[in-house]
Amino acid sequence: AQDPATYFVPMASLNSRSLKVMLGSQLDTFQNMGHLRGLDMTRDLLFPDTVNGAVYLVPAQEEQLVNLLQRAFPAGINEPIFDEQSGQPLVTAFRVDPATLTTSQGVRGFFFAGLDDGPIETANLVQESPTVQFDWTQGAPLAAPFAVRWEGALLAPEAGNYRFVLNAGPETQVELRLDQALMLDSTQGITDRTLPLGRGVYQITLRYTALQAPTPWALWWQPPTATAPVPIPASVLSTASLPVMGLLGTYSGGAQEGGFSPLQKDLLVGLDGELATADGRSVRWSGQLAAARAGEYMLAALTEGDVVIRVQGQTVVDKRAELQNEESINYAEGLIYLDTGWRDIEIEYVAANASSADQPGLRLFWQPPGSAPQLLPSTFLAPALAAVDNSARPLPLAPPLMDARLGDDHFALSVVPAFHNAQIVTPPTLLPPFDVAPTWQASNGCGNGAGQFNAPRGVAIDADSGRVYVADTLNARVVELNTDGAVARIFSDGQFQEPVDLEIQPGTDTVSATLLVLDAGAQQIFALSLDDVNTVTPRPLAATFYRPRGFDADAAGNLLVADTGGGRLLALNPDGQEITAFGGPESILGQGQPTDAMIVDGQYWAITAEDGRLWRLDSSANDNGSFTAQPRSDTLNGPRLAGLPDGRFFLSDPVGRTILFHAPNGEPRGRFPVSDQFARPVGIDAVLRNGQIELAVTDTNLCAVSLWQVGGLP
Repeated sequence: AQDPATYFVPMASLNSRSLKVMLGSQLDTFQNMGHLRGLDMTRDLLFPDTVNGAVYLVPAQEEQLVNLLQRAFPAGINEPIFDEQSGQPLVTAFRVDPATLTTSQGVRGFFFAGLDDGPIETANLVQESPTVQFDWTQGAPLAAPFAVRWEGALLAPEAGNYRFVLNAGPETQVELRLDQALMLDSTQGITDRTLPLGRGVYQITLRYTALQAPTPWALWWQPPTATAPVPIPASVLSTASLPVMGLLGTYSGGAQEGGFSPLQKDLLVGLDGELATADGRSVRWSGQLAAARAGEYMLAALTEGDVVIRVQGQTVVDKRAELQNEESINYAEGLIYLDTGWRDIEIEYVAANASSADQPGLRLFWQPPGSAPQLLPSTFLAPALAAVDNSARPLPLAPPLMDARLGDDHFALSVVPAFHNAQIVTPPTLLPPFDVAPTWQASNGCGNGAGQFNAPRGVAIDADSGRVYVADTLNARVVELNTDGAVARIFSDGQFQEPVDLEIQPGTDTVSATLLVLDAGAQQIFALSLDDVNTVTPRPLAATFYRPRGFDADAAGNLLVADTGGGRLLALNPDGQEITAFGGPESILGQGQPTDAMIVDGQYWAITAEDGRLWRLDSSANDNGSFTAQPRSDTLNGPRLAGLPDGRFFLSDPVGRTILFHAPNGEPRGRFPVSDQFARPVGIDAVLRNGQIELAVTDTNLCAVSLWQVGGLP
């Protein structure tokens, strides 16, 4: 009560339990005296209307707000306050003295000798200016030529159209950016521009180059209620160096008190307590999400209200009351694959009726590729200013990787958390087509005739002879095709029940090549000699399978089997002894039902049908990297893998009716160029033969097999 400073508290906290515990019966008194105010983030963070200093009372869970205050006022004093009984943190009191508030008005200039500006550490001179009007005719801070970069924050006090005008001679070189988007550039003749701004704080950057003795110049503005451009006052400028962050929010409904405007820039999305306490208040935020690393992004919302999140026009999270069952579910999540860059995001939120003041109105979470689940930092959100180019805005650094094996700063796989429950999943789209040329197609309708197939699945190419072998599944046989696609031989051994996948073991000077046949019905791997004898013998196996659907073999004879029914991957040595196992019935990998496995360039990979996830297998623990590569399918006609010697590989997409191409690290790079070529492509194989990549594909619905030459691969 004796402290002359003004205390600011987030709106929701005015009625929170922690504040009532701390202040008790004096709470109303302090509010009536003006000592305690609700924090208006669009104004009070950098421009509090007080001359006696400010103290920001931040709830313990609002770490982002504390970080923002520390960045805005590095000299501020941070003091945690604890509950005397429980010892738990209640709030953080962040104090800013009156002198700091006064000296923070204006912009900070970094002066550099020469024509180029650089890092602030290399500046020849640092100087604050209360305004953006400069007259150096009586003496410039540096001798020409010199460059200056002014940095700070600009407050737009109200929503509406703002006009920015450069008052300068034709020789003046000045560039203005708001939130890193180019606004004015005298070298391009852009010296006058009007655009709509939401009420709030924007990062401002001014660049000036003096080629010779400088002449006077100034940056003026015309706010929405002004009739002509005027100098920008110091009261709306701050030297605080804040990152570009937050989204533009359009508010409607509910109580109109609290200083809300129809459009405002929210630095921290969901923080404002008016959303948590005003029944029926709704807001639509829009802007951009920073995808600093390519891969699968998990987005999630925790709220008692309704929320829909869209990215690039795709709905990722949809938590609305009419979609929920009778149980109270306050959490929803979704997955979407994003390439690197700024991606459009829109969040629609309607506050719940009678929300608890001790519960946040909205909490946003995410899991970037390769990183751990966490609160979505507002520094990875940015408003998209109208009528300006926002694409040149630099991306923030990608969050740290959980494990270096998951990827790098360009692309990463993700570790699926045990609690995952994505209601909406969006795999990669708009992949560029690679080049293909047809060699032949064998298609004579479905049946059991000599030139027919019935639900063919597995396929293998002999890189030496060019012949193609097909697992003619429902005919319980294996078919050999010549280099023109004509039937050469049919292997119909009584031991075959449901052949589903094939692999070729190359021959030697003394031993002929061997075709390995995985049979889901017999739950066995057979070795079929490709000499004139054509003997079929079961491979010795110490392990047992349950309806396996796919497998692979390396040059040394090691096997990797997708034990589909068992929900696991088994690595076996040439003698059939188990080396290691991945997954299991209770694991996320096992629940996805693996339908194929691949050993390429020494790396294990798997694909699961029920969730369309592509897995890189590095550990027998449940921490392998993966992402959703395609829509879910069934296990009978599930996706298959085919690798190239350099680690690149192909992946069939039966539901998407296409073939996908991936880099050695798993990153999707391309797709089959013809959209209606296949009805349900399942089995694939790829070899490098005579300097050309050959790709074989089986189509279970069309009962067809085709061979293609592939080029133009990245």
